Amino acid sequence: MGGRRVLIDPSLRRGFGVQGLVQEAAGPAPPAPGSLGRLDVVAVTSGEPGSFDLDTVARLDLRRTRFLVPDEGVRKRLALLGHSGVRVVRPGDVVVVGGVRVSVSPARGLLSSAVGFHLDGGSGSTLWHTGPIPPLEVDALAMSFAADHAANVVCAWAAGIALSSSGPPLFADGDDALALARLARARILLPIGRGMVPAGLFSLVFTTTASSPPITTSRDPRIEDPVSGTWYRFRT
Repeated sequence: MGGRRVLIDPSLRRGFGVQGLVQEAAGPAPPAPGSLGRLDVVAVTSGEPGSFDLDTVARLDLRRTRFLVPDEGVRKRLALLGHSGVRVVRPGDVVVVGGVRVSVSPARGLLSSAVGFHLDGGSGSTLWHTGPIPPLEVDALAMSFAADHAANVVCAWAAGIALSSSGPPLFADGDDALALARLARARILLPIGRGMVPAGLFSLVFTTTASSPPITTSRDPRIEDPVSGTWYRFRT
């Protein structure tokens, strides 16, 4: 992005780092942390599994890397590994890191603070990672941010996890992710987590509500959604 190498959510594990709770559809394994090379910026949307994993961080090449994190808890965990270039950000913050303009968007984690990141590398190179979001009908803040921040590519959580098949989802489903991408006037939508399903006994409590692709029209962004639906690289 803008000549800088950016990693959002350093958690390169199967099952979002909670293999006992969720499982993924068959597909490519996550990339090895050591294969990513040196990183200029690491942005963390939340301290929860799937967004942040200390074992992954310990295996990354983080010489002179800047960190943007959602709360003091993540900052302190990074300090345990000796990282000092860490900035805690809040929705509404705008940070310029190595020529990349980062606007922090509102998000809502299940158990901890959360944010999203809109990256602008100049020359029309823009990407927005929404971070964890609840269903849009109860979250006008995410929709307002999308309308104000156009992005070529939108990465949006689309697992549609609910407590039961009849209950409201805890996180936005595929159609909500598409709605955000439409508002941001995106060319490409990368839905995150659609291949995730509850594992073992947790399938008795949780259910996924986004098992089919969202409804689209010819004017919608292209949905890049391999069956695994988890690991992406975006180059500009």
